[in-house]
Amino acid sequence: MIAKKNGKVSWKDIAEDAKFLDNVNFVGADGFNSGSNLTRAKMAGKTFYDYLRNLWNDTKSQKGIYLMYEKVLYPIGKDEDGNLIYEYRGKEL
Repeated sequence: MIAKKNGKVSWKDIAEDAKFLDNVNFVGADGFNSGSNLTRAKMAGKTFYDYLRNLWNDTKSQKGIYLMYEKVLYPIGKDEDGNLIYEYRGKEL
């Protein structure tokens, strides 16, 4: 909705709302299937906030923003922190 309203969206637009996930460790979270030993090794010491940020910046992941929303949000560059900025390219309702 942010991208549709403003024409684009950056990580900073959603980071504050996701901050509560910074208290939840990725590895060992109850009831969460992290996928593989490789994923667990890569995410050791990281939180779900870090995981979400990784997905935000991964245009090849099926769980990432770009593919999950069927390319409606198109990466147009990076902000000063290296996070992707997405432009809304969807249809108007």
